[in-house]
Amino acid sequence: MELNDRLPCDGQKAMRISITPIFIVILMLVFDLSAGVGGQIYGLTQESNSLDENKDVYKFPLMCGEDICEDKNRLPLNTPIDAGVPTQDYGWWLEYWLDFDDNGMDDRLQRIIAGESESESKTSIIGADGKPTVAIIIHYAWHPGNSDIENLKIVLSKHGWNEEDSWFMPMTILDNIVLDHVPVSALVDLWMIEEVVLIEQQNVIVPYLDKASKGSKVRSSNLYGETMRELGYDGSDIVIAILDTGVDNEHFSLDDFSDTNNDNSKDPNDLNDPKWVAGCDATSFSGNTCSSAGDEDPDDGDGHGTHVAGIALGTGDSDRTNQGYAPGAYLVDVKVMTDAGGTNSQSILQGIQWATTNVDTDWGNNKSSNGIDIMSMSFGSSSNPVGEDDAGDSGTSAEATAVNQAAEAGIVCIAAIGNDGQRRVTSVGAADSAITVGAIDDRNTIDRQDDDIASYSNSGPREADDDDDIKDELKPWVVAPGSGITSAENAQSSSIIPGSENNRADDEYTSKDGTSMSTPAVAGLVAIMLQVGIQEGLIEEKSSENTEIIKDYLMKYSEKRSSATQTIDGYSWNNEYGFGIIDGKEILKGMFGDSTGGSDPVDPGTGNETAPPPGSGNWVEIESPENGECQYDQDELVCKSWLIEGETYRIRGNIDQGESNGSIDEVLVQITYKFKPSDDQPAKEEILIGWHTPELTLTGQSITNWTTTAKIPEFTDDEIDATQLFVRVAAKNEFEQWSNITKNNYGIGHIDFSLESPSGQNEISGIVDVMGKWESVDGCTVQWRLGTDEWEDAIIKLNGNGYTYTVIENGRNVEKTGMIENSGEWSFDWDTNKIEDGTHRMSVRSISGNGVISDEIRQQITIDNIPPSPDLMFRSSALSIEEYGIPVTDVYVNTFLEIRGTIRNTGDMAAYDVGIILEEEGARRDEYVIPQINSGEIIDLVLYWNPAISGDRDIEIIIDPINTVEESDETNNKLSNNFYIVPRPNGIDLAIRENAVKTIPEIPRPDEQVIIDVRIDNLGSSDAYDIEGFVEIKTDKGWQKVATNQIARIVGQGSIQISFLHIPNESGILEVRINIGGEISDVNWENNIFETYILVDKTTLTGPRNLNFKVGEVPIKIIDLEDGGIVITEKENELYLYKLTESKNLVSCNNILEEMWAGEITFQVNEDNIAHLVWSRRYLDNNGYYKQTLTYSSIDTACQMTPIQDLMPPILLSDGKYWGIDIDMRNTEIIISGYYQDIFTGGTFQKQTDIFLLYSDNPTSSTDWTLTSKIISDLDIMTNSADSLEIEFGFNEQIHILYQENRDDSSGIERLGLWYAHGDLNEPDWTFKKAVGDEAGLAEMVVIIEDEEEKIIAVWREGNLQESEIVCIIADSSFRPINNQEERFYARGLRNINTIETNRGIQLYFDVVGPNGPQIQYGLINFEEEWLGISNRLNSGQLHTSTKSPSSSETLILHTSPNGWQIRSLIDDDARNSNDISVIDWIKIKLGLANNDQEFRILVVGVSITVLLLCAIIMVTLSVQGIRWAGDKRRKKSSGTVILEDDLIEVIDDSDIKIQNIEIDLIELVTDNKDNKSSIQNRRNRRNSRTPTEDENSIYEVSITEDNNNNIKTDLNLNKEIICSSCNARFEAPIEVSIIKCPVCEKIINWR
Repeated sequence: MELNDRLPCDGQKAMRISITPIFIVILMLVFDLSAGVGGQIYGLTQESNSLDENKDVYKFPLMCGEDICEDKNRLPLNTPIDAGVPTQDYGWWLEYWLDFDDNGMDDRLQRIIAGESESESKTSIIGADGKPTVAIIIHYAWHPGNSDIENLKIVLSKHGWNEEDSWFMPMTILDNIVLDHVPVSALVDLWMIEEVVLIEQQNVIVPYLDKASKGSKVRSSNLYGETMRELGYDGSDIVIAILDTGVDNEHFSLDDFSDTNNDNSKDPNDLNDPKWVAGCDATSFSGNTCSSAGDEDPDDGDGHGTHVAGIALGTGDSDRTNQGYAPGAYLVDVKVMTDAGGTNSQSILQGIQWATTNVDTDWGNNKSSNGIDIMSMSFGSSSNPVGEDDAGDSGTSAEATAVNQAAEAGIVCIAAIGNDGQRRVTSVGAADSAITVGAIDDRNTIDRQDDDIASYSNSGPREADDDDDIKDELKPWVVAPGSGITSAENAQSSSIIPGSENNRADDEYTSKDGTSMSTPAVAGLVAIMLQVGIQEGLIEEKSSENTEIIKDYLMKYSEKRSSATQTIDGYSWNNEYGFGIIDGKEILKGMFGDSTGGSDPVDPGTGNETAPPPGSGNWVEIESPENGECQYDQDELVCKSWLIEGETYRIRGNIDQGESNGSIDEVLVQITYKFKPSDDQPAKEEILIGWHTPELTLTGQSITNWTTTAKIPEFTDDEIDATQLFVRVAAKNEFEQWSNITKNNYGIGHIDFSLESPSGQNEISGIVDVMGKWESVDGCTVQWRLGTDEWEDAIIKLNGNGYTYTVIENGRNVEKTGMIENSGEWSFDWDTNKIEDGTHRMSVRSISGNGVISDEIRQQITIDNIPPSPDLMFRSSALSIEEYGIPVTDVYVNTFLEIRGTIRNTGDMAAYDVGIILEEEGARRDEYVIPQINSGEIIDLVLYWNPAISGDRDIEIIIDPINTVEESDETNNKLSNNFYIVPRPNGIDLAIRENAVKTIPEIPRPDEQVIIDVRIDNLGSSDAYDIEGFVEIKTDKGWQKVATNQIARIVGQGSIQISFLHIPNESGILEVRINIGGEISDVNWENNIFETYILVDKTTLTGPRNLNFKVGEVPIKIIDLEDGGIVITEKENELYLYKLTESKNLVSCNNILEEMWAGEITFQVNEDNIAHLVWSRRYLDNNGYYKQTLTYSSIDTACQMTPIQDLMPPILLSDGKYWGIDIDMRNTEIIISGYYQDIFTGGTFQKQTDIFLLYSDNPTSSTDWTLTSKIISDLDIMTNSADSLEIEFGFNEQIHILYQENRDDSSGIERLGLWYAHGDLNEPDWTFKKAVGDEAGLAEMVVIIEDEEEKIIAVWREGNLQESEIVCIIADSSFRPINNQEERFYARGLRNINTIETNRGIQLYFDVVGPNGPQIQYGLINFEEEWLGISNRLNSGQLHTSTKSPSSSETLILHTSPNGWQIRSLIDDDARNSNDISVIDWIKIKLGLANNDQEFRILVVGVSITVLLLCAIIMVTLSVQGIRWAGDKRRKKSSGTVILEDDLIEVIDDSDIKIQNIEIDLIELVTDNKDNKSSIQNRRNRRNSRTPTEDENSIYEVSITEDNNNNIKTDLNLNKEIICSSCNARFEAPIEVSIIKCPVCEKIINWR
């Protein structure tokens, strides 16, 4: 309704006249507040609404005390000085729909004031007046200022209103204040505030969920091509705000675009490509909590919002099955409804306002995710506000007005029409600018031909607002699929305590129904339309015109259905279908100017034939349905047969061909229905399907049977009181004679069935009253079930409408209950104590008296009869019994076994210190304690069992055996198995088991001693004594014994190692036979002899070296580059690089290989020791989508890489995959091959898998590669199920591959087979393909070219882990064995195979499970001499990878071990150089300890200690001698000074001490101690005997005296002058020195 002038007319009712636009402009100018003074408004007057005064509102007028309130002037003339500029048109409130008496008080509030109804507010409390408070919206003619807010609070406070506990939100986009907790007593006083123009009751908003449909042409299918997704449009760069109950955006369908994240504990900011960009929780206590930054991330405790978001923009996680309409769109999560599913308008208004004000906000993600483009709103008012015949409102509510403001800001608003199944449009769906959506039912098919309007979907048009724009009233605008829609499921709370943190959503999905589901479908479609429109320049971003542009496209290009209710611009609109069913293909064509738009179907009420003329004879019959023969019993229609609205029926009959009728040439059928236009008018008959020719069956040339199809319309939904259906049929014979018209009539019935309680919003317990309403025909039976259980008849409470009846089931009389009337309420008691606590899906339905089954109504309910507690239970139904990781079905006594199981805590609390025990026949065998098991956590258990008793043994794992953990269910804590233990044979049974032989050293060398070590098991129960064992070697002359040994005893059920010495004399295969016997009685001699091969080779195996990686890192590849190597590791999809030094140490490289690895990598090393790498990777394209490709680069020992080259066409992760890649090189030529799956191959959506081939010669860029996309096409294989294929260069252009494909040719059981193929390099489709292996994998292949002839050496695994074999073959280019060189070796537990090409053959590495666990085996295939040697055991553990540089003699082997990752080297002695082996390894080899690090370490420690002890002894000895010498030195040291001067004083006499020349430099003090005189004299005598002649050395005497203390004194306290007899040098020396060296010529002078 437009703004109207209301002029007084002598006290009578005013008449409405239109205000001209010019006058509106004048009013706005007068109303301008910028000058800061109040303006005056003229020309608008009030008039009372000329509606039916029988309306309820007139029965309950607004009372002021005892009197009816006087009319209030609601056109204020004076504006407060602090008021703001209005955002809405002046006088709009005069047209508010729910104010029928035009007094400014919402009619619903008047009923509450009068005491005729109570508050509907979801936040209601008991007010100061003792009544439930109301939630309201107070409107002003201007934007309320501080004075308005203060006046409002003053009035409220007088009635006990508490601001701190209440919602109070002045809006910015509307001229109102939203508040709750308002006492009823305050309403009149608030209304009397002069500035208030309208008080509106907040609507109670609930999500729309009932039933719905599915399907549209947005994604491709096998029926419809050229769809939006097929053409690459997915809503990229468009931002959709989901206004709902919140969204659990950690769900794998809503977390990231690439679907690479598998950790739902990550927040959006932790992801590389999050879909979530912003959020707002508008349900919080205060209305001002949502920040413009959008940094809130509200969760979804209800599940509605998560489901809706998944439909609009979910990616469908990595599986991509349940993908939304616009998986490329961004998510803004606006929580406007609580976890209980409902709310007041206040939250809706807050959410819409927040979205509107953030229409252009930069969320900080990237340029493409700015602001908000679309709002999806799957909610509306919860109940009819003014009675059962309410058709909604005219779009004048606050929510509708807010939607209009959002559209004006540039947001396209999509809203649900509702699920009442009647004409009713309310709340946001009633807004002029809203694109309002209904739902269709597609009958669970993709084919659109059977799509029909859903029975619950509301219809239009909306109530008129008298603005002369009829388009505003056309609701719904379009319809979309809604029923049975599978989408993302939220995380259920793990606690019943309100406010408890929810679990994290993952990859669970659920099915929901309703217009709530069709609304996000349209939102997703509109996102794609905006994407296309913006890209093509048809639409501007965030334009206020966008809504109208989108509506125009939807109007023109949706698929029209049913007859036209209105025609707009030549396009028909129907009150149920709107402008039709959304059609993505046609809309897209229309946007590109290539569509004629939707077409209207032929009117179903009109046939193509004229009515038959009057005839004679009744020879046409109607067989089915049976004639209803309807009659009225008083006012009630009674029929034998009823047809139900909305159902489709096949009406058939036959021709009674009498002798006089001749053959029948034509049949015509007409279907009509009878209805009553009103109660006071007679019934009328209307054509449903006019006269038409049905489907005919001919016998010879005559028609014998006919069939036609009729769908009964939903008359009730169309407000048509249809009562009966009539079928008329007539036939014409060959004589041009028509029969009489045969007529059957049927009652038209309506089935409506609803579930009202339980609502699913609250947990339930005890006896629950399940109740609802029903409408049916001939009564009905109510049935219920949980999940997919069998349906059960409900025991209906007999409240006047019920009855009991008896049926015979299985020969017994069973009493049942039903209902005899055709409508009413139903209920029954349900004992939830019999149901396990948790969340269940409850379903109810009705079966009418004539057998028509209603739609199933589903409700998620949570049962909680037990207080919060853990509940530990087994996740698996049986225990897994394994030996070294291989499942076994029976074993011998005394075998070490692993017992595996999985438990889960399904309770709502964590369990602590959980004991786990393993029992055998009630006796405890193993146990351990798990510190904590959180709610929902899954734990894998491994316990160990060594059975000592044979026979059937009951084993059982028990959780919490002594009940220390209080659980909600103690009955599910045990899981048992019966397992057969094979008894040991009575007596002695010696056996040599497979892989029980090893040699020391691991690879014997010719002409060197080898120890053959054999494990002998005594499988019997008795001890064996005096066992003799011997080894035989097979020669040209047969078996020859070469070594023997004795064993004193092998205990029963035990084992022992026996060793034999032998010296092989040449390299090659040594065929060995070990025989165990003696004077014993063995129960089975067949297993006493064991034949095997031992490879004798000039190679040396070094000891293992541990490799330590960072936490979380796993080695992927090791690359040998002769002078070192490269190790590639992986952590969280990143590939890291390490240098491997010659001493096998790791050094981290500065660069990384890949940041977004997609799981595939292979390499080849050339003669220049450059590694050429190919790997799969993901990357983000310009549209924000993750794609996968193959990438090539090369790397050297310094970790230097060449620029990467992307090789394959990028493919969306959801559309295909590259995997199983391999590479080969020939000089500078490179070939790469692998599997390639593309779900859009040829546009078929068939997931076709092919093998591609890439070729290049010395590539420097991506353009240097040649791609053959299909050398082998259309493989039957699933992604990730196949191993990497093998590709090899052959002769010239020939290429060879081994690949896998499913086969079921012999056994009928589908399993992976191995295939060989070859073809030319440039050949597109190879023709030669050959099956070579069954249940095969782990293929390795080498092609050798000799004299232009090809030899293929191939190895692979066949069979399961328990029975696996390793197959080796030397074959020609047709894969035929050369000289029968094909061998099979038992290899139980085989998990990995590697081959290395060397000069002397093909080295073979693989792992098996032996008697002592996993072990690595080695062999050599000599393709020149054509022999296979495969047996040698290298080490314990599992093989990971092996590598060898072409120029190296060393093969690196990476494997697991009990000590972690280890690396070893196998060195070719003939080819190695000095750098191939370290000094330490060389010493270990010479000592015979190359494979025994422990003994080598002990030896090193022992030698080190011995050396240290010897060094200590030497040091001590030297130290003692040094101390002695130092003591002597100190005792004889002189402190004198030599003076070399010529003018020294002559102080030497003949009687002084002589100084003579000697050859030792000995300095000695001369004393006159009497006790020492004799010794001194002796020394002097000895010196004299050695004194030289006088001519050689002059003798000087120095005068010495003694004091009274026997101390020596010189005559003078001076040094003595000495003259050297050799060089005549003069110098002084202390007189106490007796021997001195000349400082000039170094002559020794001895003087006394």
